[in-house]
Amino acid sequence: MLVALKKLGVNVEHDNDEKRAVVKGCRGRFPVEDMEGQEIWFFLGNAGTAIRLLTAVIASASGSSSYILDGIPRMRERSIGDLVTGLKQLGVDIDCTLGTNCPPVYINGKGGLPGGKMKLSGSISSLYLSASLMAAHLAHQDVEIEIIDRLISSPYVEMTIKVMERFGVTVEHTNNLDRFFIRGGQKYNASYFLAGAAVRGGTVTVEGCGTSSLQGDVKFAEMMGAKVTWTETSVTVTGPPKKFIEEETLAWRVKETERMIAICTELRKLGAMVEEGPDYCVITPPEKLNVTVIDTVTSKDPGCTRKTFPEYFKILKRVTKH
Repeated sequence: MLVALKKLGVNVEHDNDEKRAVVKGCRGRFPVEDMEGQEIWFFLGNAGTAIRLLTAVIASASGSSSYILDGIPRMRERSIGDLVTGLKQLGVDIDCTLGTNCPPVYINGKGGLPGGKMKLSGSISSLYLSASLMAAHLAHQDVEIEIIDRLISSPYVEMTIKVMERFGVTVEHTNNLDRFFIRGGQKYNASYFLAGAAVRGGTVTVEGCGTSSLQGDVKFAEMMGAKVTWTETSVTVTGPPKKFIEEETLAWRVKETERMIAICTELRKLGAMVEEGPDYCVITPPEKLNVTVIDTVTSKDPGCTRKTFPEYFKILKRVTKH
């Protein structure tokens, strides 16, 4: 597995003595994809865990390279067909090249995992489900997974869900672990920084969210009049805008907090005049911001972003001057 990750360009620091590995994330796009259009081949010996997890993870990553995952003759006798069938349902261009439902597995990168609904067998290996869950949060759309038979080794699935939660990913599921729902991509979080570029000026590029993505909320920047440049796997926004956007605000009242009240309250603290209605708000900014009055804005509970965007302040620090 470590060799395969390094071949993908992932930075891994491995300490055998401490039995510890530090992996530097690549935000859904492997560094090897900097040279697009390659065919990348992996020899994984007889490592069944590695090939099952890597198959789903590679299928979910953005980029346009193609991948072949293979191993020793015994690996070519070990079934992976249920996972391949499930990933096909989510829009992945993937196949077992020998027609045996066993490796080699061929994956044609098309800019990431589209998403949707998956019916998956859990009777052969729980790794099929674990792999699908870990890949699902990178999908462009939400992912629903239904187990169509008996799920074996369910404690390993529960362990997978707990680890994902530690990384800020929420997996909704039934008590008997036969249905799962994962919000795809979480690219909606990128809209905060794209809005920052559109309103304040400057340029922000978000990888893994391009023309192949169905994340419609990113397109708000175009409606604001900002310059927006799309590629298959990225979006770049350059401000300032020429106009603003009338945002759909009805949904604000049914989020984790009553967002309409929260937004209006905080804007008034900054000196804005805000008119609030049942499905709208009208914001009139002060003619001139008095920096002697508003010297610093302090968030007393920065942990409030933990549920939907755990790394918000860390990423904000990277893209702003301070």
